[in-house]
Amino acid sequence: MSQPIPFLFYAPYSKSFTGGPRVFLNLIERLDKTQFRPICVSHCESLLTNALRDRQIETIILPFPKILEVYNEGVFAYSWIDKLRSLKALVQYNSRLEQIARRYQVRGIWGRNVKSILLIGLAARRLGVPLIWDVGMEKPSRGLMRHLHWIGLSLASVVVTEASSQPQTIFDPKAVRQFEKKFIAIAPGTNVDRITTSIIDRHREPTAPFKILNVGTIQPRKNQLLLLRAIQPLVQQYPQIQVQFAGSIADELYFSECKAFIEAHNLSESVSFLGWRDDILELMQQSNLFVLCSHNEGVPCAIGEAMYAGLPMIATAIGGIPEIISHKETGFLIEPDAVTQLQDWIEFCLLNPSILEEIGTRSREVAQQKFSIVGWSSRYNELLRQLCQI
Repeated sequence: MSQPIPFLFYAPYSKSFTGGPRVFLNLIERLDKTQFRPICVSHCESLLTNALRDRQIETIILPFPKILEVYNEGVFAYSWIDKLRSLKALVQYNSRLEQIARRYQVRGIWGRNVKSILLIGLAARRLGVPLIWDVGMEKPSRGLMRHLHWIGLSLASVVVTEASSQPQTIFDPKAVRQFEKKFIAIAPGTNVDRITTSIIDRHREPTAPFKILNVGTIQPRKNQLLLLRAIQPLVQQYPQIQVQFAGSIADELYFSECKAFIEAHNLSESVSFLGWRDDILELMQQSNLFVLCSHNEGVPCAIGEAMYAGLPMIATAIGGIPEIISHKETGFLIEPDAVTQLQDWIEFCLLNPSILEEIGTRSREVAQQKFSIVGWSSRYNELLRQLCQI
């Protein structure tokens, strides 16, 4: 019997164990271990690397040089001298990763975001092995980012997106045309092990609490302030509205801005910040409505989980979300920052519980078709088999 093929996965770092890391862990768990042996590399220890080791996955830490320890486009603020130093550090990091890959004789390399691709892409090219760029969520191609995206697209053998519309919403039109044959859409699967198999009874008395749940790290990209602005005039007429934000604080300044808005508009009795929670699915089953306000997403894990839980939702029409949610059929779509639209749909959901129940049922049925983790992992394993020619 042949030995499993070593395949290197560059693990995304996150302070909290949220969307990207959870998708990555799902992928590693469902890799066909009879055919593939995952070798995971990350630049530092994290909740994700702990989870990988708990599952007996070989995990290697390859630290960054200090100049690369920047996030949220911090490198764009560097002087030209520091940008050149960063470029040199990138090349050196690729060389170190190449040594690891040669030691394990890997047959392919996987990365999650454009920074990861720049850290591993040259190594894959020098090794002559296929490189998978799993896009996830990326910022649009503007300014220097447009050039970095072009480099990443040039280095990658395959670019996996979460929805077929993602290339057009992220990359420059010229790049989309140039690299169109590299794109393949594979919607992320949802781990439903902890989601109840029965439909939740969300019936409530008109004056009972109407619980709205938002899941995501507290930061401008997730745009929690939009939900606060939307409920501000509603809670006076509907005091039963209760909003829960589940997620760690990624931006202290933005969190302070949210708290200041709450205090200025007397919303403290209507809004709760729960912090990091590992019982998101239970919170979904206890809620009446899910609201996603983000400015930028791929297809968030929370969307699939909410749909599987039969939790009706309102979401911004960004990234791959419009391919998943059919407006007024399996949820409600709003434009980014459209506070009046969000107000109107929250009020509609509050006043029309029977319609809300129908939408929750339909969304669950769609999730079972589109977010099957078995189907997702099957397509991913087949992609790896094709790239490794087995």
